[in-house]
Amino acid sequence: MFDPYVLPDAERYGVIVCDTATKERMIGLELYEKAVASIVMDHHASNEGYGDVNYTHISEACAENIFHALDWERWCALDSEICRSKEIHPTAPDYFYLGILHDTGGFVRAQESTMDAAHKLLQLGVVHKYIMKTMQNTTLEVLQKRSTLLSLAIRAIDGKVSYLFIDRKQAEELGIEYEDIHPISGFLRDCEDMQLGFTMYEEVPGTWRCSFRSDGKWVNVNELLKPFGGGGHAAASGLRKQTDDPKKLLEDILQRIDEMRAE
Repeated sequence: MFDPYVLPDAERYGVIVCDTATKERMIGLELYEKAVASIVMDHHASNEGYGDVNYTHISEACAENIFHALDWERWCALDSEICRSKEIHPTAPDYFYLGILHDTGGFVRAQESTMDAAHKLLQLGVVHKYIMKTMQNTTLEVLQKRSTLLSLAIRAIDGKVSYLFIDRKQAEELGIEYEDIHPISGFLRDCEDMQLGFTMYEEVPGTWRCSFRSDGKWVNVNELLKPFGGGGHAAASGLRKQTDDPKKLLEDILQRIDEMRAE
């Protein structure tokens, strides 16, 4: 039986995989495959159920799942100063809180269990005001890039869907990287007159990285992307696809949205 408290030697070790729905998307797959034991911590509806122990609970933040899987009740019952100095690493609660904060957009998307985790982390000494500063580090250059990208958004499906299609040539001309375009789908979805927003970005020649956001009800984007090899959450999903005909991929996605809305 695998003992997590015994340090592994060079030949035997265990792995913990976080926030990864499929083995195909895993960075360090070769390490996972050679491990003698594995624990998977995830929050995606599309999780394959792999690993010796699979703790997948659909939620807004994977950090929340990790928090609830650990024995935090014992620590939260103790004095916070003792907790932070003796029981756990002094900054551990901060990192968990940071992960939850960013994955939920500052608790914009938060369920009861999320707020319960946040409350317990605050009891352990997390300083909300300090960690909130990590969400407010946007520069003028970033805002200018976002403005340029938003001006290129296209409406579809009776004006209820908006998307961005950026090929490699255009990305290089605009100086756009994936980090610049990734949040745009969320901005589009959050518009009062939109129900779904998505982006298609040619990361390297022939490989497209796509991000989809909805409210999870108008269209379940996890179900939307399954036929294309993508997935994630009902309200937030992604797709990485190699194709020589991205316009056809775009047409197929829009067609599937139409079909799902008609069902």
